[in-house]
Amino acid sequence: METPLPQASARDVAFILFKRKWSILVILLGTLLSSIAYLWFVRDDVYAVTARVLIKIGREQSPPATVLGAGPLVVGYRTNEVNSEIEILQSKDLLGQVIDELHLDRPSSPEPPPPGLLPKVKYYVHKAVRGYEDWQNEVLIALGLRERLTPRERIMDTLEQGLNVKPAKDSNVFVAALGTPYRKGGSMVLNALLDKYLVFRQQVYHNNGFAFFRGEVDQSDRELRAAEAHLQHFENQADISLLAKQEEVLLDGISRERALVSEAEIARNEAQLKVRKLEGELQEPEPNFGSIGDFPSESFQQNILNQLAELQREREKLRLTEFDTGERVRNNRQQFQALSTMLEANLRSALAEKEASLESHQKSLEGMETDLRSRHAKAGEWLALKRKVEDLEGNYTAYSKKMSESRADGDMREVELGNVSIIDRPIDPITPIGLRKTTLLGISMLVALFVALAWVAVAEFFDQSVHTAEQTRKYTGAPVLAEIPYWRRA
Repeated sequence: METPLPQASARDVAFILFKRKWSILVILLGTLLSSIAYLWFVRDDVYAVTARVLIKIGREQSPPATVLGAGPLVVGYRTNEVNSEIEILQSKDLLGQVIDELHLDRPSSPEPPPPGLLPKVKYYVHKAVRGYEDWQNEVLIALGLRERLTPRERIMDTLEQGLNVKPAKDSNVFVAALGTPYRKGGSMVLNALLDKYLVFRQQVYHNNGFAFFRGEVDQSDRELRAAEAHLQHFENQADISLLAKQEEVLLDGISRERALVSEAEIARNEAQLKVRKLEGELQEPEPNFGSIGDFPSESFQQNILNQLAELQREREKLRLTEFDTGERVRNNRQQFQALSTMLEANLRSALAEKEASLESHQKSLEGMETDLRSRHAKAGEWLALKRKVEDLEGNYTAYSKKMSESRADGDMREVELGNVSIIDRPIDPITPIGLRKTTLLGISMLVALFVALAWVAVAEFFDQSVHTAEQTRKYTGAPVLAEIPYWRRA
């Protein structure tokens, strides 16, 4: 059975490769030179500094402690906390703080050319490449295809692209890697980032409750002091301290004064009645002062009444022996008139005293009643001020308690939040990351070999020329009479 494809022997393949040797050499040599130029002179090495951070926030649920010892500390995979810490480490605010602290957005002085031929060639090639990239960037900006970035924005973009943070598998550790084209300096940037991260995360998780309640405590304290001062001023001005006690004392005083007023009225009425009776008796030709009423024994009035009664008895005796115009009778009448005048003056004086005492007690009663009414009128405002002071005291106590709780909670949270450890600090690397240059060069040569073979296959497929006697015999079907050999030119 004949095959549709032509069969080629090893000799034919060797002949084709020998025939296309220059093409293959050009491809391989061009690839070799271009790979060497790119890998050793154009391509920037990438160095990576890494750090490992352990997250151990809080305690998991565990059985309570027993009499034999404390309860075990259960540590589990804290995926949520690790992912949250990764997001905090990659935040733009944190990167901005690092840029500002290290002044990464400020242009540094250009490095001098290094000594040696190859390092100088590499230095100037890199400089030319960066110049070309800058020119290309300016062209794109001028065409409106790209926006101009500030130095800070460029550094921010470089850090965001170079920073790679990933959680370690089945652990509470995440690994932060920072890629940079410089072998030295990357560890300083990543260390600064980690130091800022330890402070920044405290601010992120910080509870502002203590500051809030501290402000409320200060405000309530000022309001309470003002209300107490107002209440004290009102009590001093209105003479109010213990309203219930003062009202009780006033009510007792009013009750006593009312009793005294009643007694004074009775005494005044009795004195008025005696004065009226005395005036009525004085109008009589033979007054009988016994009808005035009784007086306390051994009193001045009773003594005068006794003397008057004795004079009257004596006068009645004198009438039995003498005329009314007699000297002794007249003397008796004069004495009687003098004593009655004294009794009238005394009774009138006693009446004036009783009226003055009644008026005094009435004024005192009116003053107490007025004071009581005034205190009743001011009791509403006084009670309102006291309620306000009590409410403010309650607010102050509540805010003080909340402030203490918030302070304790904040201290505990700081202890827990500070429970993050950097277990592997970044240091400057020695070798760049990725495949070695020799490995990349070998890969490029393999690729170039495949490209060369592909080129040979394509070129041979489209090549219709005849190069050997066998091909002449195959394509013409006639025998070959002679073959002129090919001699290499000297």
